[in-house]
Amino acid sequence: MRVLFAGGKDVGWGCLEYLIRESQSEVVGVFINRGSDTAKDRWYRSAAEIALAHHIPVFAPRSMNSARAIDVIRNLAPDIIVVVYYDQILKREVIDIPPHGCINLHMALAEEYRGCYPTTWALINGEKRTGVTLHYIDEGIDTGDIIAQKEVEITESDTGKSLYYKCTAAGVQLFSETFPLIEQGKAPRRKQKTTDKTRYYRRVFPSREIDFSKSGQEIYDYIRALTFPPFPPPYFYIGDTKMVIVPEELYETE
Repeated sequence: MRVLFAGGKDVGWGCLEYLIRESQSEVVGVFINRGSDTAKDRWYRSAAEIALAHHIPVFAPRSMNSARAIDVIRNLAPDIIVVVYYDQILKREVIDIPPHGCINLHMALAEEYRGCYPTTWALINGEKRTGVTLHYIDEGIDTGDIIAQKEVEITESDTGKSLYYKCTAAGVQLFSETFPLIEQGKAPRRKQKTTDKTRYYRRVFPSREIDFSKSGQEIYDYIRALTFPPFPPPYFYIGDTKMVIVPEELYETE
């Protein structure tokens, strides 16, 4: 199949690497997150770098749904669009272009957590497990038919960073195991179930200030959820003095 890839961060890099090096399909173009995947100070690998190394055209439009971007997509004539950690929502005109549809790798169990920062919120909410979901894209947010999922255990020692990388590894593994079934037309597909336990979070990151009115476990979960160097650490105030909370190993001395 002709694949158009849209995405970034480490999980996007891993899935794109699989498509280029191991799949039976041809990657005909790569859409990257504008700015973040070309940033010089990034802490993750760039999908742009691996695409250009294999002479695959790279695009960074302000909107993948713009008339100009849609013309580019149609000219590339993809059979399928693969989305992994892409920061734009595809509209119907884009979704309808590839004959085999559009699929997305979501960093959570989609029937439980939809929207942004799912690994962060799973820790804040004290979950014992999360996961990754490969699903078809519809006009909702992470609501399309599920192809496959993989659970990830959350331990008491997990932080925002460690859980992110656990889900990254699980996501790349799930994608590489499942994509051959999609190529063969043998992939399973089932409707999602939205229940009163389904959570949806918008693109607003939780406050980094610690609320000490919460229970000890809730405070602990909140602190570890926001522990993700190089991002700013969680903090609190004693009077007018701001106190930040960082992993002990960053300041260990002999």
